[in-house]
Amino acid sequence: MKNRTKKLKTNIKAANKHIAKIFTEQCQNGAQAKSLEKDEATACGQFIGEQAKNSEQRGLHGTAAALRVLAQEDSEKSRILVSKLVKYLSNREEIETQTQTDNEKASLIRQKCELDSKNVIKVSEALYALSYVHTGVSGTEALVKKLAADLIKALKDDKGWSYFTDDDNGPELLPTAYAMLGLSAKGYSEADAAAKYISDQLKNKYLAKNATQDIDADIMIDITCLYAINFQKARTDLIKQDENLKKIFYIIWGKLKSLITEELEQNVEYSHRKQENCYVRIPWQLYLLALSIHYDFKRSFSSLIVQKKLQTILSRVMADGLIYPHSGKLISSRTNAILFDVISFIEQELSYKKLSYLRITGDMLKDLSCSKLGKLLARICFIILSIFIVFRWCKRGDISELGPALLGAAWIFMLTGIFRR
Repeated sequence: MKNRTKKLKTNIKAANKHIAKIFTEQCQNGAQAKSLEKDEATACGQFIGEQAKNSEQRGLHGTAAALRVLAQEDSEKSRILVSKLVKYLSNREEIETQTQTDNEKASLIRQKCELDSKNVIKVSEALYALSYVHTGVSGTEALVKKLAADLIKALKDDKGWSYFTDDDNGPELLPTAYAMLGLSAKGYSEADAAAKYISDQLKNKYLAKNATQDIDADIMIDITCLYAINFQKARTDLIKQDENLKKIFYIIWGKLKSLITEELEQNVEYSHRKQENCYVRIPWQLYLLALSIHYDFKRSFSSLIVQKKLQTILSRVMADGLIYPHSGKLISSRTNAILFDVISFIEQELSYKKLSYLRITGDMLKDLSCSKLGKLLARICFIILSIFIVFRWCKRGDISELGPALLGAAWIFMLTGIFRR
């Protein structure tokens, strides 16, 4: 129905406005931003929202998240904040160390900034966020060239990246996916080589003759890779026409669709030369929602389970912001920036795709427990029989005729209860 599509798009717009509002408040009034006012810069930390206002923590993940959201907001307030965020990214080490009188603390901050500058995922997300900044708002050319050059220099075997630019390890899928997103967003050809590497790895894992059907922890990374390939800003015709990627989606969807209703995201741990441990969250359910509308709009995305999940997410955003309970009680800046992207992509797809009705598929019926289905059938049968009995009695007026009918209704109700158990 056209109204359902319109309503969903309206709710998405409202949710994105609310996400942008939370980021705006954090970057204007959060404790992590207040100390940067003298530098005419601002930044964001790992968390946003009311409970994070007093946190002084800030870094690349949070700042890149804020930038990618606010750069897409068309307001004077957002443009001012975008300019300040870009300034922080461009001069982070200098800004963080210039006011430190404690040499030891300044040295630790310098080391942290240096490590972050080698972190492929963090650098890639900053590069990706910068792709949304309009030239008239803030000059980003020098910073973009530096970040891209650092990534390109660390490309391994013309395939992909490890987690850090100075790693001796071979390419890994997760950092390669994010690096591809960042480089593709700014039109660098190295993103094409990375896309081919990711595509080949996924095909070998899911479409080879000896492919396993077991679910492993890496499947969340595979979802990220599939999302990155399909939602990069400069998708090649080769990627667009590759039907094997669609087959891979169906395999992954078949394995994980039953977990869509849960509140889950994956936490990935990695380290720098086995010394410094780092963590990154993968909101794989969000990525899977975007893939479902891209690959299988009529069955997967339009299904009741996906629509209910999407409505739940949008409602939570409007209430408090999206939070995954197992990841803590605070609103993650990075997760909500990814959500901003995902529902924006969904809104774009809905511009030429219309929701007709909620699909209850055969797979969905299998997912329903027998007890719920049996209970539903029992109630339906009982109501229909009761209406029939009362109607018959009203027509004939002989109350004695109600006995056998009521007994039959009772037997049916009992039998459905037995089969239910």
